[in-house]
Amino acid sequence: MSVPVPPRPMCFVAMPFGTKTPPGLAGPAVHFDEVWQGLKAVLERQGLEAIRADEELMGGFIHRPMYERLVVSEYVIADLTFSNANVAYEVGVRHGASRGATVLICEQRSLAQLPFDFRALRVVPYDAGSDGHVTTEAMQQLEKTLTERIQQARRGELPPDNPLIQVTRIGPGSIAHDKTDVFLLRTPYVNAMTERIGAALTLKDKEKALAQLESVRAEILKAPQEVAQLHTVLLHLFIAYREKGEFQRLVDLYPHLPAELQRTPVAREQLALALNRLAEAAAKAKDFAGGQQLRAQALEVVRTISPEQQSSETFGILGRIYKGLADAEQQAGNTAEAQAAVKKAIQAYEDGFRKDPRDYYPGVNAVTLRIVRGRAEDEVALKRLLPVVRFSVDRAPAPNSQSKAEAYWQEATRLELACAERDWPSVEQHVEALLGLGAEPWMQSWMYETTSANLKKQRDARSGEPETVRQLEGILQKLMPKTS
Repeated sequence: MSVPVPPRPMCFVAMPFGTKTPPGLAGPAVHFDEVWQGLKAVLERQGLEAIRADEELMGGFIHRPMYERLVVSEYVIADLTFSNANVAYEVGVRHGASRGATVLICEQRSLAQLPFDFRALRVVPYDAGSDGHVTTEAMQQLEKTLTERIQQARRGELPPDNPLIQVTRIGPGSIAHDKTDVFLLRTPYVNAMTERIGAALTLKDKEKALAQLESVRAEILKAPQEVAQLHTVLLHLFIAYREKGEFQRLVDLYPHLPAELQRTPVAREQLALALNRLAEAAAKAKDFAGGQQLRAQALEVVRTISPEQQSSETFGILGRIYKGLADAEQQAGNTAEAQAAVKKAIQAYEDGFRKDPRDYYPGVNAVTLRIVRGRAEDEVALKRLLPVVRFSVDRAPAPNSQSKAEAYWQEATRLELACAERDWPSVEQHVEALLGLGAEPWMQSWMYETTSANLKKQRDARSGEPETVRQLEGILQKLMPKTS
């Protein structure tokens, strides 16, 4: 069985065909097929797959595959020479349906005749000469400009000429890429890479698993990063590092992601999570200053996520950062600062739970911190919060065979809530269910460590209740082998 090769980024070229003259005039003519051959060579030198719009001989409407490529392609070049109506229509379709880079070109003698709406855009001129042929020197000049634009786009620095992006916050819509034939042509490679990542996560030997993930990383970073379907693979790799507890590898991968992917909320959330995990590790190693620096970086990353992009996950990570800060300040003897951080953590977790009551993660952490703080207002809040969070986790969909880690978190959440309510018969059942999941390859020690840490917080907060302390000590002993 052959190994799929990485797909190349596509550049759709919309332009007239053959030799054309200005409408209603005998000349000057432009030999557009020569322009196309020059453009194709330029684009292929940039590692792009160049595709020209395919029309019927009578100038009929482009058929579906070409229409899909016009919308889905990472790049579009449109030749506006002679204000060709078909090309103008294709530019309108592109602007209305895609945020992708679009570069407009035009034979220089035709610039003055462009419709008004095109004149404000950055149109790249080229010289076809008096005989309609593009000289080698003229094509080299066009290549220089096109190469600069493509490199800018790859770095995410190309200013958009798309009026819909310029004048609206939302920008254009997008067709469902996974419904297009273009997408389907790229799926074999994406599927092969994601299967390799999934296989690595099931390996019991962590060193072998990491070696396999590093192999995927090396290969995927050599592939063209602007191909949107490859972003799926990069995010899979991102999450795989998280699942293996390799937070430094996750942080190290982030700068290598394409700019478009770096700007997504999910990438920034996972970066913040990893930075905070490293901060917690530094604090555990008594490196208070190092931990503070990493935690400050994590907070800054969260702040770059705009309000309209924030989710319950965003607030959950923010709560975890402040919870770690509270722990570090407490260890350093800064009680007032620790209490201030606990307040911020509670606020973040409860904001996250309000954002999406189906997400029980911020809810259960708000419960834990309310217990830790233990004020009268917290006891009142717990009576309101506990049944709602319990309802949330009980109503959560049962994890499927591909979401084994979710089975752990659901049962761990039920355990923590039962402990919070001091419902010891239920606690025993949840402990048995949790341990019954077994030491599977996907189950990492940090998962048990997280649960144990939360239960220790409950134990310490309720140290004046001998029965509560005894029960929680027993649970921690049962979980202890899993955290070693």
